[in-house]
This record gives sequence, C-alpha cells and structure tokens, in this order.
Amino acid sequence: MSAATTPLWEETSLFSLNSLYPLHGNKAYKLAPNIRAAREEGLDEIVTIGGAWSNHLWSTAHLASSVGLGGVVYVRGEPGHGLTPTLSDVVRCGFEIEFLSRGEYRKKDEDSFLKALKARHPKAFWIPEGGSNEAGVAGAALIADHVLAACPQVQHVVMAAGTGGTFAGLVRGLCGRAMAHGVCVTKDDSIEVKVREWLRERIGHDAWRFHGDYHWGGYAKCPKDLITFMQDLESRCGLLLEPIYVAKALWAAKALQEAGEITGQTVVVHTGGLQGRRGFEQLARSWALHYKLGSKQEGTDSTWRR
Repeated sequence: MSAATTPLWEETSLFSLNSLYPLHGNKAYKLAPNIRAAREEGLDEIVTIGGAWSNHLWSTAHLASSVGLGGVVYVRGEPGHGLTPTLSDVVRCGFEIEFLSRGEYRKKDEDSFLKALKARHPKAFWIPEGGSNEAGVAGAALIADHVLAACPQVQHVVMAAGTGGTFAGLVRGLCGRAMAHGVCVTKDDSIEVKVREWLRERIGHDAWRFHGDYHWGGYAKCPKDLITFMQDLESRCGLLLEPIYVAKALWAAKALQEAGEITGQTVVVHTGGLQGRRGFEQLARSWALHYKLGSKQEGTDSTWRR
C-alpha cells in the first residue's frame, strides 16, 4: 500500500492527494494546466472567483504567485466585514480582492455577467470557479492514474463534487477501470449536468454514479453529527480530514456500503482543502501545525509547474 493510502474500515481506504501535493490537493491538478496556459499566452495576471473561505482562491493565489503571477479574485461578500484568514493569505500572495454582492455572485455562471467581468481585465487569464474548465478536467484525470497505481485492485472510487470538474476528470481517467462515485456537496442539481457535458459521449453512465443525498443541507453545511463522525475517523486513522468535502464523501461511502450499493475494494479520495478548517472554530487550531509541516514540503515536486 502506498504512503498516500490509509486503511479506514473493511475493504475501504483513504487516498490522500495532500500526500502528493501538500496544502493544495486536487487544486494542483486543475490549476496546473490553467497557470501553464496563462504563462504560454504571455499573461501575468489571473482573474478568478470564489467564496470567502475558498480553497480554490487560496491555492490559485499561492501557486500563481510562486511562478511570478498576480491577479484579482472576485469574492462573494461585503468589504466592510473584513477579510477571512483565507483572503488575508490571498492578499499576502499579491492578489487584489473585489467583492460581489450575493445577487451578483448568483449570476456568476451567466454569459452576460462573465463577459462584463472579463472585459474589465482584457489582458488577464480567466479561471472559472473551482478551476473547473476543460483544462482543469484534463488535469484532474491524472488523479485516476495515481489512485490506480496505489490501489490496483480498487473497484469503487468515491469523491466529493463541488463544481464537478475534479470528479469529471476522475471519471475520464478511470475510463471504466473502476466505478466512480461522485458525492455532491451542494443542493445544486446542475452539477451532474456539468459533469455530463465534460464527459460528453466518451464515457457511459455505467462507469460512474452521482449521489445527491449527502450534502447535509447544502454547501458548507456541516452539522455536529458530521463533525463528530469526521473527528472519530481522524483519531483512528491519524490524518486531518476536511468537513465540507471529504467528510461528506466518507459518510456517503459508508452509507452506500451499508445499503449494498457499493461492495468490494473501495477508495475514498481525500481532495485536500485543509486550510478551510479555519472556518470552523473547533477545527482551526490543528490547521496551523499542518500548514507549518506542509509548507516545508510545498514545491518539492515541481510537476504541477510544467
């Protein structure tokens, strides 16, 4: 079993992308090709969008600044409320912050809104929320190779889905070699539609399933029972987990196994995002130590920069 893999319970293991790309996890896979494209086009500014605790914004700022790029991030929120620790880190990386009202943010996927936003930055490279575009999906397909190399007998791979790009990449990469299970962490029914669009006709629905009943009330909703479940697993496996995505994927995997919908060797993918623990008072302190350890390793593998 590889160093990235940790046993959880019978026939089930956790595969941690943090062990391959400390601090950034799945974001490194999606952002690498986007940052590379920006540099190839001769652009030195990135523009993107996300929430106040966004892993995507945090990793975009860190990874882009490490190769000399700056930019602007558009954030849902009000400027008078101050910056979250996540956004403070983004600013320290040299990025500017522009706030959007909730109404404006809800329009983030509308063509007219995006056209107007991009027009404000004609010489910048645009990365959509979550890094989920064709380039990001193609980059995320590499996750499947890493999972299969570590767990060649795997029959089911379970992963949380937010914007859907990482999961679509996983499905592409697995190409039917194992059943992919996407656990939607939002109440947004359009995520599955987006996954289908990225997959088009390449891979049939017999190679993947999407589960929409494990969002626990919606995006970033993490009730006490879910946190307790996660912390119990942490104490048993010795790894820090993440509540918004990873804990929901783990809960879903266990529930689907108990229901008989998943049988056989199973891997749950830990997609990273541990900086977001700072948004939960009871989880924030453990992030500081993890960051100190992870930052010593960050950059030791320059694969994402190529």
